[in-house]
Amino acid sequence: MQKPAIANLCFSGAWGGLEMSSVKMTRLFAQKGYPSFEICEPESPIHRALLEQNLSAKTVKSGKYFAPSTTLQVRRWIKENNVKALFLHHMKDIWLVTPALYGMPEVKLFGFARMFFKDVNKKDFLHGHMYGRLNRMIALSHIQKDYLARCLPVSQAQFTVIPNGVDITRFAPRPRRDDIRESWGVHPQQTLFGLIGRLDKQKGSLEFVEAAAQVLERSPQARFVLVGGNTIGEGDFDRLVKSRLRELNLDGKVILTDFRKDIPDVMNALDVFVMPSYEENFGNVLLEALASGLPVVGTDSGGTPEILDRGQTGLLCEPRSSASLAQAMLQFMNPEVAADFASRARAKALREYDMDRVFERIEALAIS
Repeated sequence: MQKPAIANLCFSGAWGGLEMSSVKMTRLFAQKGYPSFEICEPESPIHRALLEQNLSAKTVKSGKYFAPSTTLQVRRWIKENNVKALFLHHMKDIWLVTPALYGMPEVKLFGFARMFFKDVNKKDFLHGHMYGRLNRMIALSHIQKDYLARCLPVSQAQFTVIPNGVDITRFAPRPRRDDIRESWGVHPQQTLFGLIGRLDKQKGSLEFVEAAAQVLERSPQARFVLVGGNTIGEGDFDRLVKSRLRELNLDGKVILTDFRKDIPDVMNALDVFVMPSYEENFGNVLLEALASGLPVVGTDSGGTPEILDRGQTGLLCEPRSSASLAQAMLQFMNPEVAADFASRARAKALREYDMDRVFERIEALAIS
């Protein structure tokens, strides 16, 4: 018996965790034998990734919120491919998709809630009409769900909590990659702290640099790396980070690298992973660090406290505070503390974030 067709849709032109997750879902459904494709912007990073992975892409030039031609093309793809379940990865696209599904109640609509709202009210008539078409809104954490329920016209019955998942085979504890460390000028006996993510104010890049200076005052053998390069559209921020490095005399002690594709190997080169984001909803890279068996430091904001069990699986620091971040990082200079948290991290990844188990829950929604 042929499985029903599944479509993912994301019109984002960026390339981050949200976009990567949409491609991952398209790939996982295809691997399970479903007719699977993604609707995306032509020549976008998503489109290129789909082509590189030999996945089916249906390209549509999207509008913003009201674009009849886009809506009609989406409707045509859905009808021509006999889609039974459609997953949205960027909720602003619901304005284009809900009208496309008029008169098609057999198509289930699911939305991944990747945003983190606190102080907005979107319970007006228009939002209620658009969001009312959802069969389920998938929140990534209970913290996020509780905030979203206050802000969006989505009933409790429409919400379900399913976290992001991680490939626990690809990301796993392995012998340390001293070759990568050596390429950065980091010696085997030095403790290497790493932040993986684009240079961005909201990612806490500057706080990481300033915390590094404070850690070095007490532990001169520590070293630090920022992996990810500059954020598109943030042309001055990398210069600001480099300027701060010079001011604090951190050249050679804090390494900057561009975006890399070998993130599992990079994880295995680190001793400690740090994610000082101001308010991260549910960072995929944090899951990758847990699965890699790294002790981690995250901020007490967004969905991070839930992932880190309120400080039991990883250490929490205050957001926007380099002093609080440095204090947490210094605790991992103790090898016994670091090893204890590394063990807890891997156990949490195996228990709750194994991609196969997470995907089974998403698949169950699609075919229920």
